[in-house]
Amino acid sequence: MKKIIIMMLAVAMIAIVAVTSVSAAEGHYVWNHPGDGSYTDDPFNESTRVGHDSPLETTIRFKTDVSFSKIMFPKIWATAHAVVKIEMYSGETVVATKEFEMYNEEVGSGDVPNVEVDFGKALSAGEYTMVISVPEGFYAFFAYAADPLSDEYIEYGNGHAVFGLYTTDEGQGFVTFATEVGGGSSSAPAASKAVLSLDAAKLGDLWDNNTGANTVDVTKGDGFVTFTASGDDPFFAFAEPLNPGVDAKYAVVKYRTSGEGVGTLDFYLQIAEPHAQSDKLVTDGEWHYVVVDLSKPFPDNMDTIWDGTIARFDPMSGSVNGASIDIASIEFFTSEADALASTDASNPGTADASVIAIAAVACIALAGVAVAKKVR
Repeated sequence: MKKIIIMMLAVAMIAIVAVTSVSAAEGHYVWNHPGDGSYTDDPFNESTRVGHDSPLETTIRFKTDVSFSKIMFPKIWATAHAVVKIEMYSGETVVATKEFEMYNEEVGSGDVPNVEVDFGKALSAGEYTMVISVPEGFYAFFAYAADPLSDEYIEYGNGHAVFGLYTTDEGQGFVTFATEVGGGSSSAPAASKAVLSLDAAKLGDLWDNNTGANTVDVTKGDGFVTFTASGDDPFFAFAEPLNPGVDAKYAVVKYRTSGEGVGTLDFYLQIAEPHAQSDKLVTDGEWHYVVVDLSKPFPDNMDTIWDGTIARFDPMSGSVNGASIDIASIEFFTSEADALASTDASNPGTADASVIAIAAVACIALAGVAVAKKVR
């Protein structure tokens, strides 16, 4: 019996150490300047400037040995309500896009500290070009710091800016362009291989230019579009059919919804039938991804030929009046593997599951100790 108790205690100790190790891999920022995001509080010197007396667009090219999902700018001075757009390029492909409005309610201006840009997915370690732009008549100046990294590490279109990458990886952070890097964390999906990407801004444009809508209202949020049903069968038709191509038959939708009354997401090849339908959506109010095979018709006895075009989108098929859904993005892929990789669906909840499993083993072991003592 003593041997059993000793073995159970050993298992419990191993479990505790393992849980501690997993917990230690917490998210943190790696910075491109010394001082963990410290900056010079002067917008009219060597900051990266977009708009005003500078071009409305600038670029920052860098290479990193960690995967990341967010970027932090310690301060941006901007025109009040300026909409700043950031596009992340891997090679010639846009792998992430984000727009955000600059306004500081406390001071009533567009000067905002600690601006965090959440891309909603992890981008793998590698080389990126960040394109920053503002509309005509607006500006955004990005905080800078002393001792910037050399152009062997990072290249700016103008000035230089302090920014950090949010990661759970252990690495140097920013590396020289000549450095060979791996894919970052094995649990982070690779840079998107989407043939066509529709972020919230592009979804909003499609809605603004629609040629017909039925019982659906739309509001634009920060990084997502909210569709609310005002009756049965909410949908809207595109001014021109989307054309991701016949090979790009896998659609990945990032969505969030809660409550009852939201059924599926439907893509129509024409204004009427035929259409493809998603699985039933998760309604827990958290962000989820759903992958839709556009080449599979619904109902399944319909004689449908997927031709690579989409004429209409039903964001809440089978919904009830008042139901709503937030959609952050829709991307189209040529392979199911790439579609799943974009959601990390091929390895869902690995870290959390490991923690739960290890903790469960520890609990069982400790429970066994208690029972053994009681039997004695």
